[in-house]
Amino acid sequence: VAGYWPHIFDASMTVAEPVYHFFGGPYAATFTGRTEVMGFYEQNALAGSNAMFSEHERLAVADWGIAGDMLLHQLAPGKVLSAMGESVDDEDATYAISVRAMQLWPYRDGLLVGEDVSIDWDGRTVTKLDPSQVVTPEQARSALAPFIPERMK
Repeated sequence: VAGYWPHIFDASMTVAEPVYHFFGGPYAATFTGRTEVMGFYEQNALAGSNAMFSEHERLAVADWGIAGDMLLHQLAPGKVLSAMGESVDDEDATYAISVRAMQLWPYRDGLLVGEDVSIDWDGRTVTKLDPSQVVTPEQARSALAPFIPERMK
């Protein structure tokens, strides 16, 4: 996220044909292959809705991959939410969509095979943010840059 997503799909990190499953709400979809999965990430980036963070995250690591449970927050422009059918009072404002999410990242031979994400869309909260609370994808990228290896920039 925050603009570093293309590096996930490097052949040294992900299988040639990853499969991503999203369950719950307007995000329910399956993306198969690098082109489709990268298209999903690119669409979020172009819409300005790729700044995310989690709270209360619990991770479990096993020989098959990683499992996570978290409260996920995604920042999105009001116009994006409106297009998804969400009722917003200002399409020019930025909102935080907060959902309980469970994610699985299966691995095979050290490579990411895909992602399975289940969200509790019915339990979501949508909060209009004051402009001072907004972290843009560019700001997130800049803040994370010191923690990203040079080969992935």
